[in-house]
Amino acid sequence: MIDNRISILIVDTAIDFGGSIVSTANLIRGLDRSRFTITFVTATSEELVRSRLLEAADITQVVVSKKLFHYGVIGRLTNVLKLVRMKFLRRSLIYCLYPLRLVANFPYALKMAWLIRKHRVDIVQLNNAFGNDELELVALIMGRPRIVFFRGYVSLSAIERRFFLPGTKSFVSVSGFVKEQAVADGVPTDKICVATPPAITESIDENLRNAVRERYNLKPGQPIFGIFGRIVSWKGQKEFIEAVRIVVRSVPDVKVFIVGDTSDGDARYFTELREMVAEYGLEDRVVFTGYIERVFELYSIMDVVVHASIEPEPSGRVIFEAMSYLVPVIASCFGGPKEFIEDGVDGFIVDPREPHEIAQKICLLILDPELRVSMGERAEEKVARIYNKSAYAAQVERVYLDAIGPGV
Repeated sequence: MIDNRISILIVDTAIDFGGSIVSTANLIRGLDRSRFTITFVTATSEELVRSRLLEAADITQVVVSKKLFHYGVIGRLTNVLKLVRMKFLRRSLIYCLYPLRLVANFPYALKMAWLIRKHRVDIVQLNNAFGNDELELVALIMGRPRIVFFRGYVSLSAIERRFFLPGTKSFVSVSGFVKEQAVADGVPTDKICVATPPAITESIDENLRNAVRERYNLKPGQPIFGIFGRIVSWKGQKEFIEAVRIVVRSVPDVKVFIVGDTSDGDARYFTELREMVAEYGLEDRVVFTGYIERVFELYSIMDVVVHASIEPEPSGRVIFEAMSYLVPVIASCFGGPKEFIEDGVDGFIVDPREPHEIAQKICLLILDPELRVSMGERAEEKVARIYNKSAYAAQVERVYLDAIGPGV
């Protein structure tokens, strides 16, 4: 029997499980299964990805394919070469990395070509912006339309600008902020669709909430707030702890959660955070959870969630996750978050470099239950109405159909 569905090859180059895979899982869950079939290529764990994509297993095949020269290796080599003092020699050696990478990753390119042919791929999706030149070249040679997802933005290289940008059918940006960066860098504005990935939500009842509270020895009615995300300096955990130090002066009985691990982050920074907590005498108030698989359980017991990125955030998936569980979010003014939160209505927008401002908003919400509840309800309603997986999938489906062309 001939399968007339549109075949999409989604290639994700992330070497650690993270937001790009979670967002893609949400996309696949929402796609029309009668029209699309997906081959998902990952450089992480097949078992882990399948657990996220299992719900859409009938349209998804998962393939593990890792490059010898992935972005982590290239970054480390580049940093070493930057130590070469002679400018001409340093630049020459860095330029030599490109052909070396193409040669070393030739088996990867062959596998991509084999997958395109085997699965009769109609569209190739670069899941992590440009940077997968091996796949770009294969798709170009085989005449497959390419779609690039911008989950953040890195300026185009000369090679990308010259060879890959003109032939790319469409771009999907996670926010208007990222689109503005891309357009400023020369990406045609009429080729970019803004489609913000929604959060994955799970149902939870009061029994489960009580079990989570017991797990962390939380007292009935104890105020709880936290910050969620990778432990890395630009996510603002230090600034958050400074705010916690101020909050406990007004609300001494709070429990504070720092949720996340150093995946693709900085272990030294994590150590500094623990040292700060000890220095400020907050050990009995602050819980470092590490990586949490069922993170929605923690969202469900929060009174407030803080998003404190001190550098522009492309989107901020944790914002939608918290809002989905009726939790008001105090979010950074940098980047995409201010597109999603109406300040003072369904959350607050703050300068994360100002711990007193963060602390003031936390105290306001904790000490005013009526405001907290009403703001959380408005936040949940907005997410359910605008940032849901069906709306997201419908936007991306239109991009797929436009890439194929008329008559599909």
